[in-house]
Amino acid sequence: MTAFDVRAVAASGDWAYNLVSWRLLALDVSDPANPAVAGRSEAFAWGAQSFAANVTLAGEHAYVADARSGVHILDLSNPAAPNEVGSYDTAGKSKDIAVSGHYAYVADVPVYENGQWLHGGLTILDVADP
Repeated sequence: MTAFDVRAVAASGDWAYNLVSWRLLALDVSDPANPAVAGRSEAFAWGAQSFAANVTLAGEHAYVADARSGVHILDLSNPAAPNEVGSYDTAGKSKDIAVSGHYAYVADVPVYENGQWLHGGLTILDVADP
């Protein structure tokens, strides 16, 4: 398998989703000895300048924390074709994400503006309707 700049991985059943710098790769891992890239999402908002940090799965969605463009929500109903269905640009730099029920909990690292650190902390998003 070709090497990628993998930042994070999440798996469900026969699918693993590798988070690379600016997109999500869908890998068919039904044969663990021969994982195969089956599809990929479009590039996130900043494209090659994105800095996707983490991914988590809940239901038929993947939730991506991106330090430059916030949170991206991808529909995985067709596992080989992750499709972005929503996004939210947080005030800080999104570093980690967890989902429980209808809420996404985002670890937001502060940003340095006007000589002080601002906007860090926990951001809670209602994701009932991404």
